[in-house]
Amino acid sequence: MLPHHSAQRIDKHRTLGYIPGPTESAALQSIASRAREKLRRLLEGCSALEQCANECDALLSPIRRLPPEILGAIFSHYPRDPDDPSPGVRIRAVCYIWRDVSRSIPDIWRWISVPFRRALNARRRKYESLRSHLQDTSYLLSISISKCTESEDLSMVRSLVDIADRWKTLYLHNAETLSHLPFVLTLSNLDFLNYSCHLDAHPSLPVMPRLSSLRFSIPGEQYQFSPVNLRLPWEQLRSLRVSGRAHNISDFLLCCRALTSFWMTVTDGLDHQQADDMPAPLPSVVASSLQSFSLMVCGALHPSSLEALLSSTILPAATNITLAHSKPLPSNIWPERELGLFLSHARSLEELTLIAIPISTNVLARCLGVTPQIGRLVLEANLAYPSSGRDPRPATINTEALLSSLAQNTPASNNIPALVPNLTSIEIHDSFGTGVKKELIAMVESRWDSKMVRSGTVKQLRRVALRLSDASLIPEVTALLRGFQQQGLDISVLPAKQLLMMA
Repeated sequence: MLPHHSAQRIDKHRTLGYIPGPTESAALQSIASRAREKLRRLLEGCSALEQCANECDALLSPIRRLPPEILGAIFSHYPRDPDDPSPGVRIRAVCYIWRDVSRSIPDIWRWISVPFRRALNARRRKYESLRSHLQDTSYLLSISISKCTESEDLSMVRSLVDIADRWKTLYLHNAETLSHLPFVLTLSNLDFLNYSCHLDAHPSLPVMPRLSSLRFSIPGEQYQFSPVNLRLPWEQLRSLRVSGRAHNISDFLLCCRALTSFWMTVTDGLDHQQADDMPAPLPSVVASSLQSFSLMVCGALHPSSLEALLSSTILPAATNITLAHSKPLPSNIWPERELGLFLSHARSLEELTLIAIPISTNVLARCLGVTPQIGRLVLEANLAYPSSGRDPRPATINTEALLSSLAQNTPASNNIPALVPNLTSIEIHDSFGTGVKKELIAMVESRWDSKMVRSGTVKQLRRVALRLSDASLIPEVTALLRGFQQQGLDISVLPAKQLLMMA
């Protein structure tokens, strides 16, 4: 008997009050039994699914509480969309379950990226998805826009921007972006702008009332650039990161009197053999509010430019100074007099980082002698060029001699009990030889439990971080310092890593 026949017969019996016979009654009871068994199995399956859903919710609950940047890092292993590193996009691209998770965590949509590099239909789908998410969030947002040139793309971006005036951070990655997106720069909540467009195409940018942090680069051909050419709120900037020519540094420090953080990448690109290209002297600038100063010199730089740059920049309030030189030439040895003068003016200096600075070990020691107040010293891959001889190749700073000078008193004529008496933390990213290990122990001993510490001549060393080029030395050096570590000294001995300046 087919199921639909049974259903028809049951309906007929209900309508006519029909009483089935023994044979038919047994058939109906069999149908009912099978139906009850099927219902039982369905209920068991439903219960199992409900239990699985509860377990998934329990697993996802802590995941939903993770910070967006951690979620984004986790799902960077699923590069379904290599052009878009946005955490929300990466998470929702894994599967439909994680798409629901991404929708339930509005925090991961604080930052989005809009790379217009795919097919138009794909761009439209992403635009609709972003728009729906942005309408549901009340956070201040960050947006990254690149390669936006077509009219439909522009209308999409404008629609995203017009959803709400909540953009806080803006990244522009195209030489023609600003001319096509002038409405972006009217955002009243914008406080960070990363601007990689050419300046000559946009001589007059609108003023952003809350802008406090700016990062942009000056094209190499704009040698005579001046900040006054851009109508930006220089007076209210607190953080500035810029690349340009050496003579631009004084212009920026003069315009941005309220700066507390300044990063300058100098890219003059001058041939060190061209003596006729002597740069003009720079006016002295006293940056009284600047607390963090970073200077990266890239490639060849005229010696006079470096001397003028160091001698004209006075940072009396700086607590953190980083000096770096990428791919220096043999003629780019940093001048001792100007470097010492530059550091001596930083009377509030607490932390000094030197990265690949081409100077001799003796010069480095003397420069440390004019900054006795620093408490943290970071030396990474610093180079020592021979003062004479035919070999122009650089060598690493003599770490053994440097550590020895940090462990002993300076000559009496200097009237300084120790080179850096307030030093409590030292990080060295360099090669270590047999002699260095001996001097390292001597330096730590002198800063840990020696008579000088007990008498107050020098402060006690609290942290030592070493990055060894020869990883085979790590166990031996760690063993040498283990006794100090057991007494409470914070020590880390790790293999060499990428230069800090490249991070």
